[in-house]
Amino acid sequence: MMLVGILPLVCTVAYLFGVAKDQYGSVTAFTVRQEEGGSASDLLGGLDLFAGAGGSSDTDILFEYIQSQELVEIVDDRLDLRAHYQQHWDVDKVFSLWPEATTEDLVWFWTRVVRISYDQAAGLMEIEVRAFDPDYAQVVAREIEAESQRMINALSTAAREDAFLYNRDEVFT
Repeated sequence: MMLVGILPLVCTVAYLFGVAKDQYGSVTAFTVRQEEGGSASDLLGGLDLFAGAGGSSDTDILFEYIQSQELVEIVDDRLDLRAHYQQHWDVDKVFSLWPEATTEDLVWFWTRVVRISYDQAAGLMEIEVRAFDPDYAQVVAREIEAESQRMINALSTAAREDAFLYNRDEVFT
């Protein structure tokens, strides 16, 4: 009976220490500051539906964006995620991306190597990226941060333009 409990533990330890390739993590954290008068999503009502909530903030939208296929494809195009995460497939099939992975598979795998922690009350978002190389983990984390900043800036710019057009129309009508 003890064998039933101990055998899986022994197999797991043997795999993790004998077969699995080392992984390294890089953590980045940030908050999204709201401009006075509300968030960009307040003026872009259609984006509230994208985030899945009625009164979503820019951070809610960003949380969804970081998990999106769009961001995964952008980062893959720039950093070749597939090559990095497939490099140990022959040895470590548990923690590697399989060679025939589709885009949908890569997005699923992304959720295994990119962990997002989001404290709605504080507006703090923490992202941990795991990779087989510490420098690569940092590069991916920086790329996520840069793309997140671009996305939030685009939302803010669109919101300002919409507010300007709305106010201009109100003045001239």
